[in-house]
Amino acid sequence: TLRPDDVLVVMPDISGAAPLIDKVFGSLPESRRIPWSVSGARPSDSDPASAAVMSLLRLLAGRADALSFIEWVSLPIVSEAYGFSVSDMAVLNDWLIQAGYRFGLSESHLEAIEREDGQPVLPALMHDMSLERALERLTLGFFMSESVESPWGDTLPVRGHEGGTWVSVGDRPLLLEGLLKVAGKLEESRLDTVIPKKPEAWQHWFTALLAAFFPDRSASGCFDPIREAISTLTEEMNRAAGPEGAEPVSYPLFLEALAGKLQTVPENAYGGNTVTFSGMTQMRNLPYRVIAVIGLNADSAFPGCSQREEFDLMTVRPRRGDRDSRIDNRN
Repeated sequence: TLRPDDVLVVMPDISGAAPLIDKVFGSLPESRRIPWSVSGARPSDSDPASAAVMSLLRLLAGRADALSFIEWVSLPIVSEAYGFSVSDMAVLNDWLIQAGYRFGLSESHLEAIEREDGQPVLPALMHDMSLERALERLTLGFFMSESVESPWGDTLPVRGHEGGTWVSVGDRPLLLEGLLKVAGKLEESRLDTVIPKKPEAWQHWFTALLAAFFPDRSASGCFDPIREAISTLTEEMNRAAGPEGAEPVSYPLFLEALAGKLQTVPENAYGGNTVTFSGMTQMRNLPYRVIAVIGLNADSAFPGCSQREEFDLMTVRPRRGDRDSRIDNRN
């Protein structure tokens, strides 16, 4: 008789498949459910709350382009916090495209991007492509009569987007108000990231960030994993600094350290009387009667390509005994 713990399913990308596995196996009623366990996945990959927060933090650290903004707002935990429905996402996307939003939260954000990239942004583009500028056009389109087509000062009113159906900002004032609230909080939070802070200050800033963006959920336990990661990271930074205490660190550096902390894969454990899903390099030398392999697609998922980090000097001058990704893929 075949039992659940006789079956092992391996795949190249266990982190990407973990949420799908949980959804499929967890959707069955208790009487028909097959016990399962996922080994080797990062905790943040199956945690929608942590994923939403990390997307927010990266949005503040990057160029904040229109696609990244819409993708973040479309996350269920974010759209629920601001009352956006699934159909609202298409309307918001159309509004922002019609209003000229390309990247950057504000003009000052675009100036900061210019300094970081070392490439000049044309003044006209800098003035017109930000989210702040797009919202000015939409707000002006809400207040001005539809008969007025001429600019008000240097701002041209935008009232919506005429696609399959016309959805005007005048028809959806609450949707426009919610969009303005989100944009205002984003720019306010971004300004707080400009000046380097000590690890404890970043921890306090993060607590305030959760309260600002997710007021109904900030006190719940859904953000505990990322809170614990930040707390552990702060302790490690202070411990490494010694008695003098940690020096102020920049926001991008703190964000990278936090992302690395969340990407730590837990130690593998035998799943017990369950069907075990695992990566290609985990769960070795265990007695399984059935081993299934999935995910060998046409995108070189296996054996995959080794990723070279720019700070990894071992790849510049390799020596005998260095870790070899080809050996890691053998099982």
